[in-house]
Amino acid sequence: MLIYIVYLVVTVLDVYLMHVAIGSLRAQIDALDSLEQTQDVKQQRMALEKKYNLIKLDKRVDILKRKTTSMSSESSFTYMTKRPTKRRRIDMRANRSIVYNVFQRRNQNLFKDFFYALRPVDLADWRKANMLMRTFYITRAPVVIICAIYIPLVDYEKDLNGWSKLLNCLHIIINPAITITMGKALIFRESSRLWYSNIPDASIYGFYSFAVTVPISIFVFCHSRTAAPPAYHWLYTIMNLTGSMFLTFQCASEITLIMDVCGRILNVESDFMGATVKAIASALGNLVTNTSMAMLGYEKMAYAATIGSPFFSVLLGTGAALAAKILTGGSVTAEKMHGKYGENAFVLLILGLFSTLLWTAVLNYNARRSVGIFSMGIYLLYLVFTLLIKNGIIQPYFFIQPARYTYGEKDDKL
Repeated sequence: MLIYIVYLVVTVLDVYLMHVAIGSLRAQIDALDSLEQTQDVKQQRMALEKKYNLIKLDKRVDILKRKTTSMSSESSFTYMTKRPTKRRRIDMRANRSIVYNVFQRRNQNLFKDFFYALRPVDLADWRKANMLMRTFYITRAPVVIICAIYIPLVDYEKDLNGWSKLLNCLHIIINPAITITMGKALIFRESSRLWYSNIPDASIYGFYSFAVTVPISIFVFCHSRTAAPPAYHWLYTIMNLTGSMFLTFQCASEITLIMDVCGRILNVESDFMGATVKAIASALGNLVTNTSMAMLGYEKMAYAATIGSPFFSVLLGTGAALAAKILTGGSVTAEKMHGKYGENAFVLLILGLFSTLLWTAVLNYNARRSVGIFSMGIYLLYLVFTLLIKNGIIQPYFFIQPARYTYGEKDDKL
């Protein structure tokens, strides 16, 4: 657990030192501008500018425009071999004030914007879709409406950055109340009861939040306009983050419980379920989130998350399990912690980490699609080994203690 704390400290210090380096380089460049522009001064300035732009590139946060062409319009060979195209940056200020008019009433088109924001299907997508896609749109419509009511949208690609005055004012009331109620029912529950049964008792805590959220909502309604988002619109990303994390975590937990029930019905051992099905179900949220970010053009953020999330799970998850077991008076051994498949997972994990270090050194930190396929192959290899161990075809990586015997005993007692 201390290793993860050191990791966070180093990461934060790295960002801080990057800001300090940018300020120092900017001061050095300004100092060179005040000097006589000789050849040596120009060369020093060019070297400093090159270093400054390189660091500044990592600091800058870009909002990229999504691709308009579908994946199916290209051949699979071209998609797997072509170089990725750079996406155009979005002018957030232009989208923010695209329909702003100083002479427009503050609440003009209030209800029209509200129902437009709740629409489950975009009309352009509906017209282009075939029968199968329209069935999919109709099936997911209730879920989309629930998410639109619960999670505020902050999207710099959309007009007004996703701002809808009436709906966003309701979000201030609805989002914290649902999060507090569901969180109270989920965290503080009895082991013998489902968390759903605790919702009526926990709802009172959601109503308590109205004392704070209702005045804030009234203030935002009186202060904001329908034609442009307010300056504090970015604060809605906090509710967007908490709501999305809660839904993702809860959906993954429910899938894990369903898989656990299926394993018990089919008499599948718990170690095997935890090493395969439950592990996949628990990681579905991260998989969907990271894949979506990569497809939207934020592959650096997605790859950083693929490193940080397992690092968090392995260190803090293992440390918390050990600490909780010891604090409750239990005994901890390697056999109980690892189970039958723990050593197998550890060996394949080391293989995956080593291969990642290998391709980053060989390819000079330029990732390729073949590297992704190779990494997926390592996980499939892990599943193959796990299945072989379960069926008794191969033995797990158990450390077998040698038999103890006393000199002089008979051979049949050895």
